[in-house]
Amino acid sequence: MNTQHLGDAYDLVKKVILETLKAGLNKKMYALPMLTDAFNEGQLAFYRNLTSCDEIKTEKIPSNPADRTRYFETEKSYGIIFVDPNTGIKQEKISGRKLSAKEKVNYISFDELRTISEQCDLLVVYDESFSNATATEKVREVQRKIARIEQTGTHCFYLNMNKQLCFAFISKKEDLLQRAKALLIERNVALPERIVEQQLSQEEPPQEGLGE
Repeated sequence: MNTQHLGDAYDLVKKVILETLKAGLNKKMYALPMLTDAFNEGQLAFYRNLTSCDEIKTEKIPSNPADRTRYFETEKSYGIIFVDPNTGIKQEKISGRKLSAKEKVNYISFDELRTISEQCDLLVVYDESFSNATATEKVREVQRKIARIEQTGTHCFYLNMNKQLCFAFISKKEDLLQRAKALLIERNVALPERIVEQQLSQEEPPQEGLGE
């Protein structure tokens, strides 16, 4: 994330989701902001309050692959890990062109998601990498991402807030993931029609969960 975006409207969405999960699941939470710049003291206090996290990684996200691997390895397991990339879950291209090295820093890869999911019960990822997508294109892309994530042996669903903004929820424990989903719905944090899950058929994706 970039600290210039702190305090925007989407931060309120993060706060409600994370507070609900932490209290409802009764688990400690760790934040990986994937900072592209550095927190000052006030920004760190704001982010700690925003996320309700017990611990926060305050180092900037490295661009070197080996250093990135170490960045995502934690010394202990956590109940919930929240990952806050500047843009979202990895895309290979933007508008038909490959991502530059500078742009890649803003994304988290599927391999990195797998590394983190091994270190927690529930992984929550902020994903806003859909700014140019139509409603139908977005749900297809979300379902492709879910399928790719589930290839790592985890389970996943998305909460689709609007055409641009999504949250991915990932866990090796399917029962815990279902509890998290039920909790968000029961506490009126998420509408059921905003939940997107993997389609098992090749049918046209449904229009539910698509913000306009």
